[in-house]
Amino acid sequence: MSLIQSSDVSHDDYTHRLLTHVTAVKINQKLYFPKLDAKFSFLHAQDAARALAWLCKDKPKQVFNIGSPNAWTLRELMNRIEQVVGKKFTYGGIDDTPSPFGISEDFYMNVDRAKKAGFSVAELED
Repeated sequence: MSLIQSSDVSHDDYTHRLLTHVTAVKINQKLYFPKLDAKFSFLHAQDAARALAWLCKDKPKQVFNIGSPNAWTLRELMNRIEQVVGKKFTYGGIDDTPSPFGISEDFYMNVDRAKKAGFSVAELED
C-alpha cells in the first residue's frame, strides 16, 4: 500500500497536520487524542487567501475570525477520514503518537461577524 501524498489532501497543507491523520488511517497507525469530543475550526487555504483579498479590498474597520462556520469534533473528523479512506481507525493511548490536532478543549472560532459583513467560507461538508 502506498502512502497518501500531500497533494491528495491539499498542496497548501505544508504542516501536514491533516495528511498525518489520513495517513494514519491508511497505514493503521494509532494516534492519541486527549479529547476526541473537542471541537476544532478548519479553514481551506483558498478561503484564507480570499479572506486576505477581501480585507485588503474592502478595508473593514473591525476584527474578524475567519474559519469554517461549523466546527467538527476530532472524532467526527476521524469518522469522515475513515469514510473517504475506506478503513476503520484504531485510536491510540497516551503512549502512542500524539495527534497534531490533539487538543484537550474546544478550539474553534465564532465567524458570525465576518458573515454579517459579507464574507463566508465553505461548510466543512463541502
